[in-house]
Amino acid sequence: MNFYLYLFCCFLCYLCVNVHAVEKISEKNESVFIPTREWQIVEKGQPIPKGLHIRHNFETGKTEAKLMDPDDNSKESTEKTNNRAKSLIIHADQLQKEENEKLTKESAKPFSEIPLEELKLKLKNIKSDEMKPLQDKIENIEKKFKSYQELKKEFEALNMNISTETDLMKDYFNRFLANKDILLLKTLDKKKIKKIVDILDDLEYLIHQIDNAQVFIDMGGLTKIISPCLNSTSDEIKSEALRLLGATAQSNPKVQAKVLETDFIQKLLHLLLTTDSNEVKSKCLFALSSIIRQFPIAQKVFFDHGGLEVFAKLLDGNQLQPQIRVMNLVNDLLIERRNIIEFTDEEVRRQRLKAYTSTNFEKKLLMHNYCFELLKFATKVFRNIITVDFIDQADELVQTVVESLITLNPVCEIEFMKERKTVLSLINRVLDMYKKRSLMLEGKDETDSELILILEKLNLLLQYSHDEL
Repeated sequence: MNFYLYLFCCFLCYLCVNVHAVEKISEKNESVFIPTREWQIVEKGQPIPKGLHIRHNFETGKTEAKLMDPDDNSKESTEKTNNRAKSLIIHADQLQKEENEKLTKESAKPFSEIPLEELKLKLKNIKSDEMKPLQDKIENIEKKFKSYQELKKEFEALNMNISTETDLMKDYFNRFLANKDILLLKTLDKKKIKKIVDILDDLEYLIHQIDNAQVFIDMGGLTKIISPCLNSTSDEIKSEALRLLGATAQSNPKVQAKVLETDFIQKLLHLLLTTDSNEVKSKCLFALSSIIRQFPIAQKVFFDHGGLEVFAKLLDGNQLQPQIRVMNLVNDLLIERRNIIEFTDEEVRRQRLKAYTSTNFEKKLLMHNYCFELLKFATKVFRNIITVDFIDQADELVQTVVESLITLNPVCEIEFMKERKTVLSLINRVLDMYKKRSLMLEGKDETDSELILILEKLNLLLQYSHDEL
């Protein structure tokens, strides 16, 4: 009811405005128009006599009139002029007056007599005109953002992909278990080895996503797949299984904790001591590194089970790639402890410090002769570089050895001082070789520049330490 009352008020206002306009327009001008031979402006509502020349200026909106010329007295001319005058006289004022009278009559129609459909149509038109700018804005917003239905479809597709990856993992598990008996054979042909290796490789690709790594662990991947492979007679299968284990545990605390529960650290240390394969040792060290990095509890288990003693024995061997991995891991574990100061949360820093202190890492480095074996290995490397022309292939090895000596110097300082003269002499000779090579290459090799810098740093460090003692 209020709605119709509102409409009735609108029409009353409209009627008042138009009636006022009509009254104003219909006012008559009682002055008499006196024609001459020149064009004169006819005022609004001013009556003019017949037989005049009349014109309307559409630019100014004025009507003008004058007396007929003497040569325009023919009947035809007179009729045309009269007709033209008649049409022009009513053009500006009369037509407007008639239009307003028509509107007034329509507006004067009682509100109750206006058909409901006509009212609805008027309201629809008004609403449409007013809402157009808003509708345009809504359309622009809809173009920029996805609709609920579109988002729903995308989420359904996402869930489908996750489900598909889980299904794939289940399929790989089933395929592996179906071929598990192959691992028990004393001798394996290449086809059988490839069948297992391909499954492990596909799984390794999937678990690079953290969620999939957790799914792999929850499905029993450690006991159903990794452990049987490590007991295989094939070094290729062992290497691939170790790569899968390392990728699963890498930067994944939940997986690291689960691996710790299954005694894999002890298994990996045993494998390091018993295998002769350079590749298996390298992959084993990769897996160990992934399990114990940033995980003090796992590091304590590693140290308590003689991990550093095993590392010292590896440095006494002749397999360079595993030796480089050992030195890098020990370096990183020391740097990890020194970076505790970077934790902004005091409580977290305190707990970390307590956890790292409980491992007795620095003491066990000395206890298990790691410092001694590192210095002996470094001396051997420097002598080989001086006496054998393989310096181009040894850059990575030299850099790793020098960085290890720098990092461990605070811990192994007393041990290093025992061989100070020998080590300093060798360092200076290696330094001279790199400087000569750098001059020959005119300093274009960035590796040479980096090696020269760290060799000079080690040289100064050993000299300074001796002076302090």
